[in-house]
Amino acid sequence: MLFLIGKNVQAQIWDTAGQERYRAITNAYYRGALGAVLVYSVTDRSSFNNIPRWFRELREYANADVVLLLLGNKVDLIDQGYDREVTYEEGRQAAEEFGLIFMETSALSGINVDTGFTTLLQFIHKQNTLKANSMAEQKKNQVDLQNTNPNNQQAGKGGCCN
Repeated sequence: MLFLIGKNVQAQIWDTAGQERYRAITNAYYRGALGAVLVYSVTDRSSFNNIPRWFRELREYANADVVLLLLGNKVDLIDQGYDREVTYEEGRQAAEEFGLIFMETSALSGINVDTGFTTLLQFIHKQNTLKANSMAEQKKNQVDLQNTNPNNQQAGKGGCCN
């Protein structure tokens, strides 16, 4: 449970870890998802190279307005002597190319983990608020159009049957 914009927000998170054995069921989860997180390791170029495939899959199966976050994970390993195989700039450019929110994280040390999920939820909330306002405006416009339609006037009120 997260406190966000004056409200408690509950999120359900599924972690498939990119494993092929979950591939058959992930498509079903994509359909109802409001947001998704694509994660690669900054110390593993092959995980970064899979991002375009995961992105295409999400675009194919998820709703068109799903909010996507790209996380370059395991930045803590750089301080432990591991080689960085994906630069921050490469991650940022990939996110820009695909229209994703981007940040680097460390699940182990907690760097940007809360920030990442909070950011994702804030974008989802903003998008849903805009969508709800748009739908309310469309409904209002439909009602206004019905009220100005001369074929909708009641008998005795200036309609066709006076």
